[in-house]
Amino acid sequence: MAIQKHVVLAVTSELTARTFYSEYPGYLVQRGWRVTLMSQDEGGLAALARGLGADAAPIPIARNPSPARDLVALVSVWRTLRRLRPDVVVAATPKAGLLVSVAARLARVPNRVYQVWGLRLETSTGWRRTLMGVAERIAAASSTRVVAVSPSLADRVRELGIARDVTVLGSGSSHGVDLDRFTRTEPRARGGAFTVGFVGRLTADKGIATLAEAALKVAEFDPTIEFVLVGPAEDTASEAAVRRAADAGASIRRLPYTADTRDVYEQFSLVCLPTLREGFPNVVLEAGAMGLPTITTTATGAVDSVVQGVTGLLVPPGDPSALADAICRLASDPALCEVMGANARARVESEYSQRRVFELQEAFLASLSLSASDH
Repeated sequence: MAIQKHVVLAVTSELTARTFYSEYPGYLVQRGWRVTLMSQDEGGLAALARGLGADAAPIPIARNPSPARDLVALVSVWRTLRRLRPDVVVAATPKAGLLVSVAARLARVPNRVYQVWGLRLETSTGWRRTLMGVAERIAAASSTRVVAVSPSLADRVRELGIARDVTVLGSGSSHGVDLDRFTRTEPRARGGAFTVGFVGRLTADKGIATLAEAALKVAEFDPTIEFVLVGPAEDTASEAAVRRAADAGASIRRLPYTADTRDVYEQFSLVCLPTLREGFPNVVLEAGAMGLPTITTTATGAVDSVVQGVTGLLVPPGDPSALADAICRLASDPALCEVMGANARARVESEYSQRRVFELQEAFLASLSLSASDH
């Protein structure tokens, strides 16, 4: 009888585990893996893991830097890994990527995968950027494999000297998209108001100030075009930019954050993501699955999510005029918008279905040497 393989999936917060690992651990369990979810416990980690057929390993890890707390967390993770003795550790998110990768090396876990979901340092400056760069290099150096979730992110990891050998599985993405769930039930009504949707955190990194300025320019072209922003405001500057644009005449409607975003896409004509950096934006995959084109930027990660002129449009980051022009172009050509949406759905079906992404990730884990000689 084959010995069951054991993988630890580690992220910093329970919320991240819920978002990115709501299905994947269950898939691995079905494929014969023993799975342990490792993260900060916010009260529901054990229930989350249990529902997926996995185990839970809570750790005292915090997102913000704190040398004393981080040392405590490092020791705790090391002890946990020495007890669990897994075959593979997959660590993602900046803090877990650093502490868990280092602890896994100290615990002599034979296969240590650092999964890069994005680079916060790209939009940081000064000592913060330097510190983040050091942390990324340590995480990569402590790992036996580095995996990036998009080709442009892999290129950026190499350019910054974080790691030379970086793998991208398939076309990228951290967890793909559920095509059964994200499917438009009825065709969009023709002749309705043209609606530009944004789904995500309202932050500077997501380009909200650029979006607000573009909305004002679009209002000059066609005041009936509406912008619908779905998600929490996480910095005052972005929220103020949206408020100023609305007060100046832009048609902007805010909707509260919802964990189930499927229904909001039904309201949109296209999705807009004027981001400054990404790993690989899942919102673009969700939009494509719903038959919607996306206008996003040429920033790291985002540039991989759209085929220019085929599934949507790409504009330079931080350029409200280019963004407004792209929106107006699609708003004035509903037929093109519809064709791009159909192309986006076809691309998602071909390259980014949840099952395809899970299969690629499981095959990668299975391909690793599972020798326990270092235990």
